[in-house]
Amino acid sequence: EPRENWLQLLLALRLTRKEYKEAVPILETLLKQHPKKTYWLSLSTLYGALGDYQKALVPLQLAYAQGLLTQDAELRRLAQLLLFLGLPHSAANVLQKGLDDGVVEGNVDAWEMLSNCRIAAKEYEAAVPPLERAAALSDKGDLYVRLAQVHVQREEWGQASSAVEKALGKGKLDDPATAQLLMGIALY
Repeated sequence: EPRENWLQLLLALRLTRKEYKEAVPILETLLKQHPKKTYWLSLSTLYGALGDYQKALVPLQLAYAQGLLTQDAELRRLAQLLLFLGLPHSAANVLQKGLDDGVVEGNVDAWEMLSNCRIAAKEYEAAVPPLERAAALSDKGDLYVRLAQVHVQREEWGQASSAVEKALGKGKLDDPATAQLLMGIALY
């Protein structure tokens, strides 16, 4: 029965030599014998390095279900992987819980990512509040343009034009023509 530190040494050698496929069974053995957070995260990272994102998701989800993901970056990584694999509703739930629990920092990127997850899940009504927060925190007006697009999608013309006005007021737009077009659509 190999000791944990022996397996760790063998794993380190495999990883140093970039022998990722050979490192997977070692990490799996470590997880079976010593289920620690670092091994869950390492296994996910290893599968990601091998390009197998479906398998990379499994250890992260198991760690999340056990309450082991306790840091902002870990929860964002799980949410990004879920979103990438076409599971936006699950990604939104992970982010929302992280924001509600105070684990995920409520900055522009987090709120924008949450709104992107909601939009990808076609939950346009639920996408509005996080997008409004992200737009208010941003120093550019582009997120207000995105908010206007969501309002146009929902046929909320007054709110769309209000969002475009805020976007134009903030300035620093990547595509001011889109903002002007949205304003015309909303006013029409």
